[in-house]
Amino acid sequence: MSYRSLGFSADPFSNKALQADEEGEKLVVDREAEVKKLVRRVQESDKVPTLEGPNGVGKTSIINIALHRLLMQSQRDENEPMFIPCRCSFQINKEKGAEEFLDEFYLQVALTLVESANMLRPPPGYTKAPIETSIKNYIQSPIIRNYTGSILGNGLGYGGTPNSGKGWERVGFRAAIDGWLKLLFPKSEAGGVVCVIDNLEILQSSAKAKETIEALRDTAFTVAGVKWILCGSSGVVRGVASSTRLAGWLHKPINIGELREEVGGEVYEKRVETFRKNEQATLPLTRDNFITLFDMFKGNSRFALDEAGAFCTWIFDEVDDLSKIPDDSFERWLREELETNYDEIFVFFRDRDEEAFKGICQQEIFVPNDCSELGFDDVAEFTAILDRFQNYGLVTPTLDQNTPEDTVYEISPKSLKLQYFIDSQADRE
Repeated sequence: MSYRSLGFSADPFSNKALQADEEGEKLVVDREAEVKKLVRRVQESDKVPTLEGPNGVGKTSIINIALHRLLMQSQRDENEPMFIPCRCSFQINKEKGAEEFLDEFYLQVALTLVESANMLRPPPGYTKAPIETSIKNYIQSPIIRNYTGSILGNGLGYGGTPNSGKGWERVGFRAAIDGWLKLLFPKSEAGGVVCVIDNLEILQSSAKAKETIEALRDTAFTVAGVKWILCGSSGVVRGVASSTRLAGWLHKPINIGELREEVGGEVYEKRVETFRKNEQATLPLTRDNFITLFDMFKGNSRFALDEAGAFCTWIFDEVDDLSKIPDDSFERWLREELETNYDEIFVFFRDRDEEAFKGICQQEIFVPNDCSELGFDDVAEFTAILDRFQNYGLVTPTLDQNTPEDTVYEISPKSLKLQYFIDSQADRE
């Protein structure tokens, strides 16, 4: 048994980010305000929009839906700015230097323009948008070809002979892309290619993230015809935005929280409607089952979808015929999941671990220096407990600061399941 055999075109519980397309538009729930804020910032300001929020809340999905709407507006109305989403998002890590990042950036922008050739508007003096064959040739070859004549068909070319020197390649290729962008998007209000730097928390510290973004301020962020969006987990984007060197460059972050718990049923319904191939298609997980998972994970759609998929996989492995699934299958599966999770973790709890666990579940995002709010006077003691929790998989450090006491933590899906089990046991008593 599989989703396809049940009458679905694909896995309706995929927890991947929504794509920048019509399907993504169909699936998005309860994010209209956030999408509108982002669209407005891209359209009306030269500042870089920023988003931040806990892992799994749908930040990347919001960006993708906003980019799709911007593109659709451009295609519906030629008086609207032309915004073209870059073909992929960018990530920065500790090993990647500024020059390496710029190499990747220019290459992906060039590929985006080549792939979007049929959507590009003709600049003044052109009957159609120029398609740069020489740049396409460069992309396909490690050696720069002889760029003679007019690269962009309007005196914007440069000459040269085949040369494999990295410095020469960078200068020539970047100059060609800069010229192409200026021709297509002569003014900021004309639009541009929209590029996203996602998952800034990969840098692990706001100081490192700030340093890296500062290095791009006078390079990538000043390329004409390119718009940027920055995205990261709680704390990291605000840390970047606080930089004095970036003052006036970045918008204050759009804070992305969990979905409202009352929209869990709508998330399920949209998934079913989008992926089923006929009205008779039925899933082993009911709407009420999904709402239970959605509530357990406090509106975190990624966690809820992942757990919904896990249940369906279990059913597919256990049962060959949907009509033969016992009525209590979901309740039995969930109880076993929660009990196993509890037994694997709680046996290792000691001293004041349970007290600390209850406190962090209320906070959800916290730093060790918050210990006094949770009834702990000793930061070192509380930090030691968090180290154990990290080993158990209960918390995840999302942002390392200069000192351990300022490290930002988030509770994990395992914590939410454990808390749900403890609460349900208390309710029974």
